[in-house]
Amino acid sequence: MRVCLPIWGSQLSTVFDFASRFLLVDINGRKILAKEYIHIDRDLPPVLRVARLNQHKVDLVICGAISNPLGAMVFHSGIDVIPWVAGRVDEIIDAYIQNKLIAPRYALPGYDRGVGHRHRYRRRFRGGLY
Repeated sequence: MRVCLPIWGSQLSTVFDFASRFLLVDINGRKILAKEYIHIDRDLPPVLRVARLNQHKVDLVICGAISNPLGAMVFHSGIDVIPWVAGRVDEIIDAYIQNKLIAPRYALPGYDRGVGHRHRYRRRFRGGLY
């Protein structure tokens, strides 16, 4: 599985729509196989940004906020999205691998887990539903 995370320094970028630097992580089971950094110009039209994700064979995006139009576009291109996540990228990757991403410490500030936004762009999640 190839996971894509928009990054700002060592943190997950707050808003996917404005990110230009991404970390791609290849994961098999609970093991990280490879990491790769890519650049996607934030000035590209959304459809081209999504096409770049597909060119890199991304299966899942873990991000902070994402606009509804871009989130839907990513999802309908066949990429699952887990939005409203915040924190250090290395900790988020570990939490995902250990099926602990639901922990409150990874919630984007101001996000209310009871609202159900995490269900909007996800077909499947190997750790179960939120």
